[in-house]
Amino acid sequence: MTAEPLWIVDGTALLLRAWFVGAPGTTADGQPNGAVRQSRSRLARLVRQHKITVGAVIFDQSLQTFRARIDPSYKAHRPAPPAELIQQFRWFEAAAAELGFGVFGDPEYEADDFAASLSRVAREQGRPVRIVAEDKDLFQLVVDEAPDVCCVSLRTGDWIRADDVVAKLGVRPDQVIDYQSLVGDSSDGVRGVPGIGAKTAAGLLAHVGSLDALLDDPELAAGAAVRGARKLPQKIDENRDVIALARRLVTLRTDLELGADPLGRCVLGPR
Repeated sequence: MTAEPLWIVDGTALLLRAWFVGAPGTTADGQPNGAVRQSRSRLARLVRQHKITVGAVIFDQSLQTFRARIDPSYKAHRPAPPAELIQQFRWFEAAAAELGFGVFGDPEYEADDFAASLSRVAREQGRPVRIVAEDKDLFQLVVDEAPDVCCVSLRTGDWIRADDVVAKLGVRPDQVIDYQSLVGDSSDGVRGVPGIGAKTAAGLLAHVGSLDALLDDPELAAGAAVRGARKLPQKIDENRDVIALARRLVTLRTDLELGADPLGRCVLGPR
């Protein structure tokens, strides 16, 4: 019998969506609470819609994670959240726990790292994983083989499997880290190789298979069916440090300390 899937919900993304649309509501003493009220309602609706019995809600708790120490420019352009939003994060963590979800977050790591580590534990236990989020970084976790891991769009509800990752990025899930290491991620302040955009990176990886193969022999890039292929070996060779740094920044951690029986903390009670 197949184990019940672990549902992982990006609590940070869920709350921020409600915050930025200006969800109305205040406490009795006038503090804004519209975002947390809307987010709790959305979380409860997910439970009903998908009949969730095992679930975790993951949070970003700081911009000063280990990645910011590796590269001070990582997410350096993002402003600190206002005090009233920080308070709603605390309330939403408590609300998620009240619904029975395991709640995970740490100032040292990002929510995506908890998604990766929880996914590893779940698969080791033979449990499928569903990640409700809106972040292409998580595509590196998608696996079609049982126990499978798929993403579920927080915005549209669409399920994202391996073929969908290929359709969106032009690469397989197991190539997503390599792809991001080449193109970087401007939204996070991660530099990529100058002159290598999404189509070029996808074409390169389709031709050579992996970033390691490309770094071992940059001349392979000259044979790729992409524009400016003859100049790519030099670009790859001159930007090895850029690629290495980007790779460290975009690779999600699967080895976080989650405490004793982390999935046991994620079992939702009867409603």
